[in-house]
Amino acid sequence: MPTIEIRKTDFDKFLKPIIEEQGRGREETLSRIKGEIKGEDNDCYKIEIADTNRPDLFTVEGIARELLGIFKEEKFKDDFLNESPKYKIEVLESVREVRPFVGALVVRNLTVDEDTLHSLISIQEKLGETLGKRRKRVAIGVYEAGSIEFPVRYGAFDPQSYKFVPLEFSEEMTLDEVLRKHPKGIEYGHLLKGCQGYPLLLDANRRVLSLPPIVNSREMGEVRPGANHLFVEATGTDQKAVILALNIISSALSLRGGTIERCETVYPYATPLGENQVTPRQMNKALRVDMEELKQLLGIDISRQEAADCLRRLGYEIQGQGEKFQALAPYYRSDGMHEHDIIEDIAIVKGYENFSPLPLSDFTIGGLSREQEIVDKVREILVGMGFQEIISNALVNRRELSQRMRCETEAIEVDNVMTETYSVLRSWLIPCLLKVERESSQVEYPHKVFEVGEVVVKENGPREEIRLAVLISSGEFGFTDIHRILESLMEELSYPYHLKEACHSSFIEGRFGEIESGHKSVGIIGEVHPEVLSNWAVKMPVSAFELRIYPY
Repeated sequence: MPTIEIRKTDFDKFLKPIIEEQGRGREETLSRIKGEIKGEDNDCYKIEIADTNRPDLFTVEGIARELLGIFKEEKFKDDFLNESPKYKIEVLESVREVRPFVGALVVRNLTVDEDTLHSLISIQEKLGETLGKRRKRVAIGVYEAGSIEFPVRYGAFDPQSYKFVPLEFSEEMTLDEVLRKHPKGIEYGHLLKGCQGYPLLLDANRRVLSLPPIVNSREMGEVRPGANHLFVEATGTDQKAVILALNIISSALSLRGGTIERCETVYPYATPLGENQVTPRQMNKALRVDMEELKQLLGIDISRQEAADCLRRLGYEIQGQGEKFQALAPYYRSDGMHEHDIIEDIAIVKGYENFSPLPLSDFTIGGLSREQEIVDKVREILVGMGFQEIISNALVNRRELSQRMRCETEAIEVDNVMTETYSVLRSWLIPCLLKVERESSQVEYPHKVFEVGEVVVKENGPREEIRLAVLISSGEFGFTDIHRILESLMEELSYPYHLKEACHSSFIEGRFGEIESGHKSVGIIGEVHPEVLSNWAVKMPVSAFELRIYPY
């Protein structure tokens, strides 16, 4: 969970008045945004935010905005979202395969003091590490805008074609030298490994603003206290994440009193959001709220007007009348995916401490379901055979299910996805075992692992299944050995089966079969194809089987 450092002077300016007015204490007040003070030093408080889906709360401004809305019903300006852009970024075709997305904004009438500068640096670093996945997905740059000539150009260039003085240095370097000699180049240079050209942001006079996602130029990209005209850009590999980062920064600097001016990005190629994009911008879609569902989930009698007022405190826009209405989340949030997310926000505003618990009305004795009994028995059998159980995420990257496995696999996609790493629901388990095997090359062989878990198959509509996957890796094991393990397991479970010869592109031809029971296919077994092993960087031969446990 992310921990942010807030200067005590900033804390006193934004948060202390709220805490004192409420008379609740720091911990109780911060608990409304799932925050907790984890420590402090002479200058800063360290606050841990438990909600990793709310990067807008990774700033003192974001926390203040949320608490001011909840406790004081304050409204905040976002009218700049309707204004026409005043600045332009021109994207070159050369950057398409390197780091394809960029956006920006300009801030006026905000005098940068020590607190503001600390907050800016904190926002850059925290969003770059979390939302940005250590700058791979998003990296942010901040500049004094007064000397920048627009339009700004963004493209990829030969590593020897430009020289500039990077931040914290006093000598000019080529782009290649920055990656080899500068501390940030050494830390993040791997993000540009293998690229023929390196991305650059240049102003209209071809002066270097930065080498993203590495470092700003000292001449154009060093912000000092006293600056009152800022240019903020974000580059990355995920267009929605780039825009979200700019939305969050604009909301923070707007709260500090800055005037936000929008910037238009013009692409020479198609992007998921079109060839012309203006930032900041609203990306959310309104979600429906059903008052009957809301009352049932929260267990309280609440009017539509009260529910709408709770949401407005958090910056929502309410659309429509009646018991079913639409709620549009504020532009700096991207965590709303379902009606239940909206209902949770209403509960947060009302305060969980204000909900009355209900006594138990019935006494019942619990027990294991039939499928759980089978799962537990499967685990017991395999552990007895010397296997180790692993538990992996049900959300995975689509490439892990298909490209790396040499096959095309349909999977349920996550809408409004925050990261490609967790973009689809897994449709089979063997890729998850191969992922573990990739990280286990230093462990003594043979490797014997298994997983029992849920998958979702896209067949005649989404269907959840509980499956078992078993993997052995060693130069001495093959199809016969993995079949022997399957045979022993099925005998212990009294589960009749037979193997049917078949083909699968993830497995070696002639060393693969379908597991059938009662004339129905219930699983697969075989030796994994060498190309699949190469895709996963697995060093030893692998045999595996996957079996449906429920429904059985």
